[in-house]
Amino acid sequence: AVKIALLHVVAAQVVVVVRRLYHHLVNGGAGDIQPAHGVVVLLVEGRHFGEHILLDIGGGRRGITGAGGIRAGGNQKEGVNMRDFSNVKRVVVKIGSSPPAHPSGLLNIRCVEALVKVLADIKNSGRELVLVSSGAQAVGVGKLGLREKPQDMPGKQAVAAIGQCELMYIYDKLFSEYHHTVAQILLTGSDVEDPQRHQNFQNTLFRLLEMGALPVVNENDTVATAEIAVGDNDTLGAIVAVNVQADLLVLMSDIEGLYTADPRKDPGARLISEVRALTPEILALAGDAGSALGTGGMVTKLRAAGMCMAAGCDMIITKGQRPEDLYRIADGEPVGTRFFAGKEG
Repeated sequence: AVKIALLHVVAAQVVVVVRRLYHHLVNGGAGDIQPAHGVVVLLVEGRHFGEHILLDIGGGRRGITGAGGIRAGGNQKEGVNMRDFSNVKRVVVKIGSSPPAHPSGLLNIRCVEALVKVLADIKNSGRELVLVSSGAQAVGVGKLGLREKPQDMPGKQAVAAIGQCELMYIYDKLFSEYHHTVAQILLTGSDVEDPQRHQNFQNTLFRLLEMGALPVVNENDTVATAEIAVGDNDTLGAIVAVNVQADLLVLMSDIEGLYTADPRKDPGARLISEVRALTPEILALAGDAGSALGTGGMVTKLRAAGMCMAAGCDMIITKGQRPEDLYRIADGEPVGTRFFAGKEG
């Protein structure tokens, strides 16, 4: 009898809390409740990297939509708000420095092997893939046993040259196990600025895809000093996606997506699941460079999003340490932050 009484007390407290949350959201809380299937669901942000908890009332769901064409929400399943990727045939996947390498600079074998397996399987499904791979400098640092990246330009270029060989060796070895052929393309800024060289680059990409190969693209760090000093591979990923006329660019980074605040500093930060326009409010959310091994922050990712959206290509930011999320993206599940093509600003 005592246990039953305690359960009734707890249930009553839960109802009170839910009612308070409901009235808080309706009366000026974090966003307006939008109707979905005529039922109500409260979205309560978790405190771990913006994860969310769904409290179902009446068996249905609702999300919270904020201002500026954004939609905040958690990882929703069971067909709710599924994204249609049935027409996505050509995909560019960009991985940053952090997924291929541990913080020590040594190769993250488990992550790279998992990434290659997923990419090979998606390619087997009939989609065309292009991989834009960062990490040459980080892997070079690890192979040489250095404690950190060199600070001088010749040193950065030297470790990049060593790391690039190691990366391509790994990609060739692993993709060959799944009967896929990789091709290396190294670019500089002048390769995309000069009309003739730009055309050659584009022709090569299309021909490689016709041959069934999987192009692996990176900046030519050994000669392109501008990229190492201030550049980034997020922009390179967008350039490749636009030039190859991709349907989707996936930026695999060290962060889940675009948040309302920095989730590493603010436990109340909310993941923004959809962006349909790069409004001033969205652009203001960008931060500086993230991990120690990377050079690109959210600023570069939003710049890449603008390039893709203007060219009719969707873009998704997702966690690079979870290659299996690419399956979820291909299946239409909401993962990370999706930027919809057609509205760059």
